[in-house]
Amino acid sequence: MARTYTRRRTRARHYLRSRFHRPHKQSLITKAINVTALVIGLSPAIQAVKTHLIDERGNFAGIGPDLANRYSAGMSVDGQFHWDQAVATYGPLVGAIVFKKAVSFLRRNVKM
Repeated sequence: MARTYTRRRTRARHYLRSRFHRPHKQSLITKAINVTALVIGLSPAIQAVKTHLIDERGNFAGIGPDLANRYSAGMSVDGQFHWDQAVATYGPLVGAIVFKKAVSFLRRNVKM
């Protein structure tokens, strides 16, 4: 009787471990790649914050409307969609995704 109880408990423990296991730690290279992709993707937002806080000497009120205008491609200001503004804003996001995919492919397939 004790053996079946132990077996059931072991099966339950195995199920829980396989279901709710901790993820593996990221390597330093993976962390650096993630930070680089994040900086590439958020470069328009970083530029807007830099413009309002440093160049305009602490203009906190201008950050929100400027970011809304950039990421809505002009629709929040004049109600019209501007392709050039959309490409300038969402291009770095697409570039960051392509960068991550390319580096992932190279890390998998190229042996150093």
